[in-house]
Amino acid sequence: MKNVVYRRSFTLVEMLVVVTIIALIAGLVLPNVMGGLEKSKRDTAKAQIKVLDDAVLSYYLDMKEHPRTLNDLVKSSGSSAKWNGPYLKSAAIPKDPWGNEYYFDHPGQDGRGYDIYSYGRDGASGGQKNDADIGSWYDE
Repeated sequence: MKNVVYRRSFTLVEMLVVVTIIALIAGLVLPNVMGGLEKSKRDTAKAQIKVLDDAVLSYYLDMKEHPRTLNDLVKSSGSSAKWNGPYLKSAAIPKDPWGNEYYFDHPGQDGRGYDIYSYGRDGASGGQKNDADIGSWYDE
C-alpha cells in the first residue's frame, strides 16, 4: 500500500465564493463610507466658514469696516492703528476641504455686508447635493 499524503487546501470554487462575499459586503459598506466622507467634508467647510465669519466680525468691531480680503484677517495693511489682529489662530487662511481657496466678496449679494463661500466638491458655482455651494449666508 502506498503512503498517500493529502494536502488540505481551498478549491477554486471556495475561493470564488469567499471573493464574492467580500465583494458584496464591500458593495454595501463602501457607498456609506464614501457618503460619510463627503458629508464630513461639507461639515468641515461649514465650520471653517463659521470661524472665518467670526473673524470678520471681530475685524469689523475693531476697524468699523469689513476687510477687503480674507488676508486682512491675518496681516495688517499697516494703514490703521485700530487693527488688533491677527483675527485667526493660524497665520494663513485655510483652504476648503477640497483644496480650493475660500471666496470673499465685499459687499455681498442681496444687501449682505460680505459673503464667504466655497463652491463645494466640484469647484464650480451652483451644483446639487455634494457639489452644492456652501456659504456664510446658508442656514443648512
